[in-house]
Amino acid sequence: MVECKGAGGRLAIDAIDIYRCDIRLKEPMRIATMSSDVAPNVLVRIATNEGLAGWGEASPLHAITGEPQATDCAAARELRPLLLGRNPLEIGSLVAAMERMLPHNTTIRSAFDMALHDIAAQAAGLPLYRFLGGKHRQL
Repeated sequence: MVECKGAGGRLAIDAIDIYRCDIRLKEPMRIATMSSDVAPNVLVRIATNEGLAGWGEASPLHAITGEPQATDCAAARELRPLLLGRNPLEIGSLVAAMERMLPHNTTIRSAFDMALHDIAAQAAGLPLYRFLGGKHRQL
């Protein structure tokens, strides 16, 4: 586990911001059940008492995930009090707590998961791909 201690001796989540992010597509995305010219995403920013901030993104597309953007925004607001004050490096227990609270909201939970991993990588002083075991490859 990565160790990072704040002024009070412990790294803690002190803010969670949620943003609706409608991304205009160059061309409409078409699937059998729908067509859309916008990707209705949700961004989550988790900030800590040590100045670390992790970002995650949910891509709720109701026709595919069963979760519309508005539902993911509401679910994110419900998850906020569950995580505030907690150690962001305890990813496993935080992800399990989110799953118990909102078992059917996988898309927004993934955004929180990504943001927590972003913080852990920063605390370890590594780029996220390396923190997760990836290697640099030439494109």
